[in-house]
Amino acid sequence: MTVSKGCTGRCKAFRRVIFPFVAVLCGAAFTVPQATAQTPPAGRGAGFVRPDRSGTISAVKGDVFTLTSRRGDVTVTIPESASIERSPEGKASRADLKIDARIGVFGAEKEDGTFTATRVVLLPERANATRRPETYTPKLSAEELAASAAKLEKNTPQITLDTTGAPDLAGFAGRAKAICEAYYPFITAYLHTEGFTPPTKFSQIYREMDGVAYTAGSECHFAAAWFRNRSDDYGAVVHEMVHVIQSYRGNNPGWLVEALDDYIRFYHFEPVIKALNFTADRVPNEPQAYQIGAQFLNWAQTKYDRNLVPDLNSAMRKSQYSDDIWKQKTNKTISELWSEWRSTLPSGKPKS
Repeated sequence: MTVSKGCTGRCKAFRRVIFPFVAVLCGAAFTVPQATAQTPPAGRGAGFVRPDRSGTISAVKGDVFTLTSRRGDVTVTIPESASIERSPEGKASRADLKIDARIGVFGAEKEDGTFTATRVVLLPERANATRRPETYTPKLSAEELAASAAKLEKNTPQITLDTTGAPDLAGFAGRAKAICEAYYPFITAYLHTEGFTPPTKFSQIYREMDGVAYTAGSECHFAAAWFRNRSDDYGAVVHEMVHVIQSYRGNNPGWLVEALDDYIRFYHFEPVIKALNFTADRVPNEPQAYQIGAQFLNWAQTKYDRNLVPDLNSAMRKSQYSDDIWKQKTNKTISELWSEWRSTLPSGKPKS
């Protein structure tokens, strides 16, 4: 949740997600074809590649391979210049890359649908990480794609960490900060607006307070009690960072602001951990914020316009949002879209 500078506010409690540590590659990014992921247009970039969740793929620098999932294929290149790091412990000495449940890969998407990794960060895997099967098929030589490898502009934020109000959370806060630093370039690339540079300096403050979290200007505040009881809730921290990146001005719909934040969280930051699967009986007749709105945005973008979320973001960032944008992008009003989406949902309780 975001509030004006100097004001106070609280996020509604996020519904829990079992979130393992993930691995990230800084830079523009590409969403792997998955049942719940949206493939962005070439050049825009979004999301992360989640390789073979059922086992381990071994690859070395210079290897090129194809990941096959239920929605299609993506060719991934690990160039010789790729740096492999282990975070937060430090750099790994080995040159080979183990692609397994611990790893997500970021890089640059090309017009031909290929994907080039430039830096890989490894984080520990949780024992109960959700696994989904993918397949691994060697396809091309490194030389065939080396000439077209995209060079990503590194965009690292300067995050000031303050745990003086909750010193026992220093470990969690440090890990969350490292994750945010890695994901920041990906999120800013996806939420790109021509002529706008998102803030690179902001604070993450952990203290005793009510609620869960809120963002005021360049300060993200987190409730110590919440994170003491939910020591894997990195998604909530990323959600607040998205508010900083958005930097919206003007009178934007609150439901859409929060829905877009949760869209980034659940469809790009932790999409393979818990697919949002709300049923019709749990969805009101009017647009809603947070997870319900996020599932709606994913549906609308998948069905009607793959640039919908980035364009909604730019409109709100420029204080140019109106409900007319839905008609322009989909030829339907927001009410018509919401009703159509709701009609596609199954009835009853979602499957676990």
